[in-house]
Amino acid sequence: MNRLAILGLSLLVPLAGSPAPADVSCRDYRPYEFRLDRTLLPYSPEEIAYADSHLFGAAGADGFFVYAEGDPGFWVEVAHPAVTGFVHAVDVSGTRAWVAADDLLVFDVSDPSSPVILATIPIGARCVRSFGDFAAVGRQESDLVSVIDLQNPSAPIVTDLPLPALPGGAAPGVSRDVEIENGVAAFGFDEGLVFVSVSDPSAPTYLGGLEVSQPVFDIAGQGGLWYAASALAGLRIVDAADPTAPFELASVSGSYRAVLLLGDRVLVGEMRLLDVSDPANPVVEQTFGWNNARGYVSLGGERIVGTFGRTASPDPGEFLTFEIPDETPIPLDGPLPFGQMLYRAVDGNRLVGFSDGNLECWDVTDPFDPSLLGLTAADYGYGFYVQHGSIDLEGDFAVSGASNTNTGTQVSVVEGWDLSDPSAPQRVPVRYVGTDMGAPRVRLHEGFAYAAPGASSLNRFTVPNLGTAGVVFPAADVISDFDCANGYAFSSGGGLEVFDLSGSMARIALFPVPAGYTNSLALDGTTAFVTGGTWVYAIDVSDPHAPSLLGSIDLNPWVWRTPTLLRRPIRIGDYLYVATPTNIEVVDVSDVTAPVRVAEIRWRPEFPQGLMNYAGVLLDAPGTFLPPQCLLAVSAPLPEATPFLAAYPNPFRDRITIDWARLGNVGAASRLDVYDVQGRRVRSIARSAQQTPAIGWDGRDELGRPVAAGVYWLRAQRGEETSSRRVVRLR
Repeated sequence: MNRLAILGLSLLVPLAGSPAPADVSCRDYRPYEFRLDRTLLPYSPEEIAYADSHLFGAAGADGFFVYAEGDPGFWVEVAHPAVTGFVHAVDVSGTRAWVAADDLLVFDVSDPSSPVILATIPIGARCVRSFGDFAAVGRQESDLVSVIDLQNPSAPIVTDLPLPALPGGAAPGVSRDVEIENGVAAFGFDEGLVFVSVSDPSAPTYLGGLEVSQPVFDIAGQGGLWYAASALAGLRIVDAADPTAPFELASVSGSYRAVLLLGDRVLVGEMRLLDVSDPANPVVEQTFGWNNARGYVSLGGERIVGTFGRTASPDPGEFLTFEIPDETPIPLDGPLPFGQMLYRAVDGNRLVGFSDGNLECWDVTDPFDPSLLGLTAADYGYGFYVQHGSIDLEGDFAVSGASNTNTGTQVSVVEGWDLSDPSAPQRVPVRYVGTDMGAPRVRLHEGFAYAAPGASSLNRFTVPNLGTAGVVFPAADVISDFDCANGYAFSSGGGLEVFDLSGSMARIALFPVPAGYTNSLALDGTTAFVTGGTWVYAIDVSDPHAPSLLGSIDLNPWVWRTPTLLRRPIRIGDYLYVATPTNIEVVDVSDVTAPVRVAEIRWRPEFPQGLMNYAGVLLDAPGTFLPPQCLLAVSAPLPEATPFLAAYPNPFRDRITIDWARLGNVGAASRLDVYDVQGRRVRSIARSAQQTPAIGWDGRDELGRPVAAGVYWLRAQRGEETSSRRVVRLR
């Protein structure tokens, strides 16, 4: 059976003899973020600068440091000169590093590994930005900035500029950041922005200001436009083409301490990428979700380093090195029907899974152009919400495990599904109902159904009728996951347990692991990959009676956020993909005796339509891996408006309803597809003929996220009748 799983989600494996994708041009579908590596730091950086292949950082009470790049994406400390007081900021220009602390310090960094002090200027500095032999400095004192002349390092000249109140009447307060463009220094203060002319460094002049009423932590500017990041006031986009009369063009809500310009895009705060090609109407492209960003620098091209503060001892900071491609990937129009199918299984060219309260059956002969064969309501009739645990498929029969999630008596269900007519899946009349299983994991193997009940046993059922628990295999510990092969079951829980399903019908081996427990498992030939704690173990099961350890790797340095939640390893070629709630760790297992962690993929991408790609393997956000084939750069054509499809209200805010009566074919199945103006499918909703035809759209995509305001197309189909309509979603 062609099925592997990640967090209960299935791998679609291309079938021998299945039709090849259409002959269309292909392209690189790299994700926006490809994470190269993380460097953990013993301190929390306040700001970083990049020059000559080195990172220069201000680390607060821990001083000033210099890092060089070792392996790509990995940074090694090469200098940490002694600095008195709290270091707020750093800037590098040429061979000079300007360090804002209780004094303003200037270092010669022509040899970055051996900084040499050039000047100590006795002013309390909060931020600094240099230009030639000069620097604009925000002071630690309120309402004060300075310009430093360092043409003679032995006799620096300081010119102070006291600042007036902002136009709204508030005093600027303490400075936070400064940037310079075309002779104008823009300062971020506690209460807003201040613009100062530094075209004559000996006579800086106040030009104007803009009150934000919240601290501006970081700013960036180009072409008279300034982007101000505030932890409390979001991102403010300010037009200062005339710096004497700046005004706000737009804002983006959020909490941001860092901002970096990338042409027509802006990277802010928790790694949120914005399209600012129209600065008056910024558009959020995606959010990566990394918190506590303190600063970003570009390494040139697509490579970026972010510095992040952390609260977890003993590693309070980190560098994150990643890439952002120049172009937006073209979204695909293939795997999206499975976007909300949290549990699914594949056998041959057929996929089954639960979505939107239905059991759906799909033809995936061409996984880039799947078609819905049929569906049926998966209502268990208990009057409360049911949480599906898993599903498995062999031929024309599927078995599923589920449980209610209310606070009363827990009910567990194991039942079968007859798919001999895939257009009308049927529930097998006799099913197992109990109170002992939670949401059980299930497998089909050699004519039997097996369920792991979340207890210290493995249960076997006859098929198709599953009315009794059948044979119970006692286990040493609670079974968290299991799989079957060649007459044996392999389970995780208290190590790796092996059960003989055809001979002794008992446990025949228990292989302990150093972690003491295991929480997920995947079989790959004669190797079982098992996770336990932060470890991944490769175990030889060629002799099921005597499992032996081949190799292991500790992923703790990379999964500190969720160190005990490694889930669902899957192997594709020489690489093992190990899922956590926040990412996917990639491990090279070409030599299973010496696994090597090589990269990480973010787990919750927000691409157009939620798609990303790594090493030729397409991944949608819920976690479905599709074949590493040439990806199709195609989108569905936009529908044309037709007069007989009624949708109301239009425009709408929260929900739009379709009048299906005008489509006729009352006894046929119904389907609603939603497209954006670029022809990309945003949502697909289907109903069987037995269900209510009142399908509407709640303004959300396949992943349940609200879509942006704008124009969308609805395409409704019932039986052979199809109609469409242009609709508008309001904010």
